Amino acid sequence: MLTNSYQAGAALDATTANASPEAFSLILLKSRGQGPFFLQKRERSNEIEYAGRICLFGGRIENSETPEGCAVRELAEETGLDLSVDQLEMLARVESQNEAGARNFGHIYVVEDLDLKALKKLAVKGGEPVFLTSREIDRRHNALTPITRFALGAYEDLTQKRSLMGVSKKRSGILGFAGI
Repeated sequence: MLTNSYQAGAALDATTANASPEAFSLILLKSRGQGPFFLQKRERSNEIEYAGRICLFGGRIENSETPEGCAVRELAEETGLDLSVDQLEMLARVESQNEAGARNFGHIYVVEDLDLKALKKLAVKGGEPVFLTSREIDRRHNALTPITRFALGAYEDLTQKRSLMGVSKKRSGILGFAGI
């Protein structure tokens, strides 16, 4: 369950001071143009949070790792896709509760304009690949984790803001709209 989201301004920056030891980073992957999002369906297991659900790639931040470093590392571990932190665009920071009720603090990034053919060649460790177009999201709504639903909505908001403001995709993320 998402308890708070911070998409712009001072509240976004203030959240890092109160980061939980259960901090996480997630990545929303988007193929080029009107292409689909690349997500994963978690394997069914009692040991996995949100087992059998469709979710973003990512995981817990380790030791002195940066949120961006965590996102890149987790994506490489889960798919073999090797990105640099420079390719990440901040989508949101969130405070949430997992299925067990533990509060978590997280960072959600987006990476866009990825080659769909290359994405389809990737294997997903601990799950199976899922490609969802914008039209398919509503149909699969109940299969998505709450934070995945939030991230997809935040991405839609981002693309609408870009369109209204005439801003390009590259580095136009939420922080750019706050004038930071």
